[in-house]
Amino acid sequence: MIKIRIYFLTSIFAVASLLLVYRAFQLQIMPSRNVERLAKRQLHKTISIVGRRGTLKDRNGQDLAVSTNSMSIYINPHQIEKPLEVSKKLAWVLGLPQQTVRDQFKKLRKRKFAWLKRQLDSTQLDRLQSLDLKALKGVGVLPEFRRVYPYGNTASHLLGFVSIDGKGLAGVEAAFESDLTGESKKVIVQRDAKGRPIFNHMEQLSLEDTKGDDLQLTIDVNFQGRLEALLAKKVKRHDADSALAIVMEAKTGEILALAVSPGFDPNNPGRSSIGQRRNRVVTDPVEPGSVVKPFVVARALEDKIVSPSSEIDAGGGKIKIGRKTITESDNTHAHKKLSITDLIRFSSNVATVNLQKKMGFAKVEDTYRKIGFFEKTGIEIQGESRGIYSSPSSSQKLERATISYGHGIAVTPIQILKAYSVFANQGFRVQPKIFKSHENYNSQESMRIFSQRTIDQMQKILKAVVEEGGTGVLAKIQGYQSAGKTGTSLKARQDGKGYVAGAYQSSFAGYFPAENPEIVAYVMVDNPRINGKYASQVAAPLFAEMTEAYLSIVHGLRGDTIAKENFYRRKSQDKESWSIDSLPIMKGMNLVHALKSLEGLPVRVEVEGQGLIVDGQDIRATSKSGEPDTVRLRVR
Repeated sequence: MIKIRIYFLTSIFAVASLLLVYRAFQLQIMPSRNVERLAKRQLHKTISIVGRRGTLKDRNGQDLAVSTNSMSIYINPHQIEKPLEVSKKLAWVLGLPQQTVRDQFKKLRKRKFAWLKRQLDSTQLDRLQSLDLKALKGVGVLPEFRRVYPYGNTASHLLGFVSIDGKGLAGVEAAFESDLTGESKKVIVQRDAKGRPIFNHMEQLSLEDTKGDDLQLTIDVNFQGRLEALLAKKVKRHDADSALAIVMEAKTGEILALAVSPGFDPNNPGRSSIGQRRNRVVTDPVEPGSVVKPFVVARALEDKIVSPSSEIDAGGGKIKIGRKTITESDNTHAHKKLSITDLIRFSSNVATVNLQKKMGFAKVEDTYRKIGFFEKTGIEIQGESRGIYSSPSSSQKLERATISYGHGIAVTPIQILKAYSVFANQGFRVQPKIFKSHENYNSQESMRIFSQRTIDQMQKILKAVVEEGGTGVLAKIQGYQSAGKTGTSLKARQDGKGYVAGAYQSSFAGYFPAENPEIVAYVMVDNPRINGKYASQVAAPLFAEMTEAYLSIVHGLRGDTIAKENFYRRKSQDKESWSIDSLPIMKGMNLVHALKSLEGLPVRVEVEGQGLIVDGQDIRATSKSGEPDTVRLRVR
């Protein structure tokens, strides 16, 4: 009986063993699809990683936005055996309090895969190299690309920024997402028998195959940085809300600089507000004020309704429209009659209203449309506005009157710039462009707005604005001729209901040099509170400073095509007048250009730090006389 039981049990074990061998053979040699899927799910983790994003460069090939090699740390909280030890080491790598990392472990404790920190910076990467990751169970790393903007705040509104996943969220980064973005690559993270991730670092090399396209912008980063420094200084001097400037080549439409102050750091966009990141040059319509008056005059000249010497009733500085009385912004500009040239030179509201009545409002409205108001310019920057305009009926005489001198309509700074290209480009509109070459751009529009005869007349008139007695005299720099028009308008309330009491927007639109223009520019200071409020006091000097920066950086100090004298040298004639304010603003300039701008001055130059970009400057005295004789440049 005992033998029978033994034989029976032996038979059962033998059959069971055979079944196990057969099942093992079936799973290993002939696995089913379901078994394969189950094995992959247990032994592999698939993660999507975006390839290297294309580089953005300035017109001279300087890198404005690059994607650098980085690492991202992930964790499996279930596999972390020594949370205190692991959190201490990772906290050191990340530069965070240990408790913060511990709290993150607890927050993610229900997950088997979670990012702890994406795209480590250079300091964090250096620290990571000193760790033995194999000893940190439950912790792994994956390669990613970190978007870096080497010039910091410079051109931030134009460049925009990207999300943590490398997707463009604003500016050029967003507008050309499909060009810049690299292909998404699936990376399989293997796990060991205990479920711990295993990563092969050779995967990083294969990501280079998914690189996006490089794009070259038209801006000059040195000029851009200098202009932003000028705007920041202007905002501080006048206690203004903000300031902006945009400079374009007159003939090609290439944007040399597009600046808004205050700026933001695209490397850390979350530290700034949405409003601070908005590119006001294209998104924010403003009442242009008197900068539109030249277009009304140009149309009257084009249709031969008047000549430059024709006299227009200026009403002694007042004109009544219905129950309202329109006056001049400055009582010193109250005249009984004015020539067409002086209408612009003195910026007379009343004379412009009377000219509009003489020529008919339909011609004014038609001209505004032809120069590009109330339609997008076509510049490929996200969020561009068409402007705000409602055509007044024949009974709305007050609205027609105010629109003729720039109130009651709202246009964007880029629209004003495009309009002024007509005066600088022999009567033709120019298409603004932000790329040196791109298939979506045509450099120049074929539409002629004004005849050459009218342009010749308007150039003389606009030059008179910047001469003695004109509202824009402070826009002129010694030895050169500029041309343009000031504009002072009331600041509209954000809710659209009236204006902010006592708040102005001061602007200047023009071109340089007056003969054979090379650049067209528009500058605007929003709500200056001190040291002047009107455009003649605020915006005109800013235009002059912008022009000096253009001569210094774009043309060097030789002035290859337009300079008639070295304007920095004239500042050195009187050593007693030397101060920080009398030096050129060199912040943001390439060090080579900065040193050239100081050539010929009676000062010694000291360079502090390592790098090629000027980050700050000061002037100090080292001689016994106490006179300032040394300029110190801090570089990064």
